[in-house]
Amino acid sequence: MIRFEEQTIDDWQEAFDDITASQYDAELQDIQFLCEETVFMGNKLIIQTVSDYWKNHFRQHKDATLIELTDVKSNHFAQIFEYMYTGKIKFETLEQAMQLVRLIKHYKLNRLYSDILELIQYSVSLTNVWHLFQTSVLTEDIEEIFLKFLDSKATETVKTTEVLHLSYNVFEKVISRDTFSASETEIFEMTKKWLQRNPSHKE
Repeated sequence: MIRFEEQTIDDWQEAFDDITASQYDAELQDIQFLCEETVFMGNKLIIQTVSDYWKNHFRQHKDATLIELTDVKSNHFAQIFEYMYTGKIKFETLEQAMQLVRLIKHYKLNRLYSDILELIQYSVSLTNVWHLFQTSVLTEDIEEIFLKFLDSKATETVKTTEVLHLSYNVFEKVISRDTFSASETEIFEMTKKWLQRNPSHKE
């Protein structure tokens, strides 16, 4: 036996590239996803390794070879599908990232979900938070990020006119938090202005 100092051969990048390339190998494809009019061909083993949701689904439907997705846009699923093979996903805007959050959480892509929450937390500002609050894709986690951000910017928040455009539900959540550190006088004045702009909510 010829002994020598322990060595490690590291071909992880090549192995990863092979796995990524298998997305296009017809011999390895054993599942089809039909989304709108687009068909996505994949491998169950690779997909379930990334997604606990699909792992459970494949376990319950072992003989399934075709899955029809009726509540997902094909362009959104294409991004998710690419991520499951490559570990990469691209967003051009923060809104695009938020549009995928519910789907990512639904598919239990936990690592990606955590990464997107970090991205949103890093990107939110007093310039964009008001617009983002009005989107229809808020999850509880994202809403909490926005509310905590406004907690940290309470002094600035009470002085902005944008806060007056918030919906009743969101505005109430902002001012009722113990962690929103503006003074009672500032909150009162802000609420008075909000009611002036939204008279339908006056009691």
